[in-house]
Amino acid sequence: MGRIGSKGWLLFLVVPAVALAVGWRVWVQPSARTGASEAATIEPGSTAAPPSAPPLVGASEGGSRASTPGAADEAASPPQDVSHARAADPAGRTVTLVATFARPDKSEIEVDRARVDLVDAAGVVRRTDAQHATRIEIEGLAAGPYTIHVEAPGYIHREQTLDVHPEKLDGSKGPVHETRIFLWPEDWIAVLARTSDGRPFSAVGDDLGLEPKTLFAGVFRVHTRLDAPARNETDAPDDPSLARFRPPSGHQAWEVTRGCVGSLQLLHPAPIWVGLDVFGTNLGWEFLPPGRSEIVFRLDLPDLEARFARVALRVVDEASRAPVEQALVTLRADDSAHRRKDQGSVPTGSDGRLELARVVPGRYEI
Repeated sequence: MGRIGSKGWLLFLVVPAVALAVGWRVWVQPSARTGASEAATIEPGSTAAPPSAPPLVGASEGGSRASTPGAADEAASPPQDVSHARAADPAGRTVTLVATFARPDKSEIEVDRARVDLVDAAGVVRRTDAQHATRIEIEGLAAGPYTIHVEAPGYIHREQTLDVHPEKLDGSKGPVHETRIFLWPEDWIAVLARTSDGRPFSAVGDDLGLEPKTLFAGVFRVHTRLDAPARNETDAPDDPSLARFRPPSGHQAWEVTRGCVGSLQLLHPAPIWVGLDVFGTNLGWEFLPPGRSEIVFRLDLPDLEARFARVALRVVDEASRAPVEQALVTLRADDSAHRRKDQGSVPTGSDGRLELARVVPGRYEI
């Protein structure tokens, strides 16, 4: 196993020209060094201690804000994008929506009563009432985008959007689309990750031209404490007995709803302080007062870029040390959620060199 830093690090892979399929496992993380390049020879089984990363400073709403230089004031969240509607069923059939009530961790719940409004792209509302139910069924829907609003005593619902389409056929219902309606119990706090202009992190992935799930699955961790951290304190100890953080399950669901990267189940009543880690580095601490149903952390693209790793390497012939042109290099993450097509079978240049940027820190096979 080898451990390597990335920012400013140059890696030489010395391999026989006929044996390029041999892999090395390395630990990739951002380096604190941003100046002159360094070189390291990677040998199978070698290890090197990874350099530590500098603190990451962000800003969020509520309580004390740690402001990022030049960050804009909080902006209202943009309307949900419903431009991704699927084409209507060619056969002209309608769809039955089957929606199960669930907590943010996907555990099924039974609601005493609930009112569900389903709003189509034209603003037409279909209302359904439920009593002592774990799910609802709404028949006769045209395929397309919808927004869900729910009122249920004892729970808080965050607006959801979905693209209704025929997922499967049911013998009695015909075309069916299944989904979950996430309801937050009153002692569950939504943890939001947004940019300073109010956009969810999924928009940052879109800006980079990368699928958000390959960047953000499993990268968020939450800590809690009772006393306020000192100014600019990022490594303050936390008290896990105060709350339990529940990230979305599965790398396909890195967020519960837009911008919500998980839920915090309070085991101790507010007020408490909440800290968020991104890529293993603390973003900052925010104050959660009594009665708040959400807490928001903010991070802009330049700060996020600083958290990514960079892998630069050169492939040369073992005997002659001549550069190997068009060697196909794959950086394969141990965590399947972070495997990306743009990091597979990438050819080296005429000098045998290759650089891969915006690498999520973690363990990889080259």
